[in-house]
Amino acid sequence: MRRTVLAVALAAALTAAGAGIAVVLWSAGAEDPADVVATASGSPTAEPVSASDFCYVEAMIFYRVEAEELATVVLAADGVDDDVRDFAEKVAAAQATELEGLRERYVEWVPARPLEQTDDGACSGHGEHASMPGIPTRTQRGELSAADGAAAEDLFLELIAGLNAGVQDLAAQTLDAPSHPLVAESARRTLDEAVAEAAVIAQLRG
Repeated sequence: MRRTVLAVALAAALTAAGAGIAVVLWSAGAEDPADVVATASGSPTAEPVSASDFCYVEAMIFYRVEAEELATVVLAADGVDDDVRDFAEKVAAAQATELEGLRERYVEWVPARPLEQTDDGACSGHGEHASMPGIPTRTQRGELSAADGAAAEDLFLELIAGLNAGVQDLAAQTLDAPSHPLVAESARRTLDEAVAEAAVIAQLRG
């Protein structure tokens, strides 16, 4: 199921118009991450994209798609408090904005994807996205889909809090290691956003 979601994300990215956020160059069939370079906005030179840079983008896509899906589900539930509904709408909108750029970068940087699972940075556990910290289980998703009212609110806030913690860990870990300027910029923005979101979640949970 998660691979199906990613396939849809890739299809959307392939058909989207370029946003000018990066220029990528590689030779046909390139497998070495050093063969992939990207230019950050305002930078005169292109810099190599590492496997960890790619893994950050891939993992963040999964986190943001998951957050968007959780928000969509709770918005479809009956009897949800207006404050929670307003928060869910903001969550969904924020993911849509960030996902556009992440999906484009994913397609452009795919030659840097590691060929084997590693224990390095964002690539730790690469390929096992369902087990990433904070990702809800299939059972939890089903429970949220079946819930209404206060039960839906409580479960949504619990699950989105877990996702938020996972996102914060990934962003902080990325900022602690060398990374491409585009990735570092995304991680800083994402961490600030997640910290602010965590405060709202705590307030809504009382």
